[in-house]
Amino acid sequence: MNLVIDSSVAIKWFVAETLQAEAESLLTSSHRRVAPDLFIPEFLNALWKKTIRKEIEIGQARLISRQIVMPIYIERFVDSAALRERALELALAWNHPVYDCFYAACAEAIDGTLVSADDRLLRVLTRHDSAIRRVALSDAAGIGA
Repeated sequence: MNLVIDSSVAIKWFVAETLQAEAESLLTSSHRRVAPDLFIPEFLNALWKKTIRKEIEIGQARLISRQIVMPIYIERFVDSAALRERALELALAWNHPVYDCFYAACAEAIDGTLVSADDRLLRVLTRHDSAIRRVALSDAAGIGA
């Protein structure tokens, strides 16, 4: 199974947060971890926020930024250009930021399951009765095997 991982999940691989154990369980699962390539700038933005909030040190942020592109974390990046039209379509239909919609479009394109700790995104998918498979990180224990 392909799991589309968003940055709300991935940041927990490196920074102690709620649901860290659930996020880490995805690293040892037999499922393939995938993300749209815009994951990298979004993830780095999360590192920047953690740094300016003094939750992590600058050196730690630099180390994490080098590690996140290692295939033990995200095994495949999907070209965002290939997802752009669908992501925009979803954003317009849902009145939701297009950045999040790239993850939904990616899950749809690869017939994967979106894993997120972003409650707002998960609520939008549910509210619009989206056929896109998704699971909250808090419920991801069942897919971690």
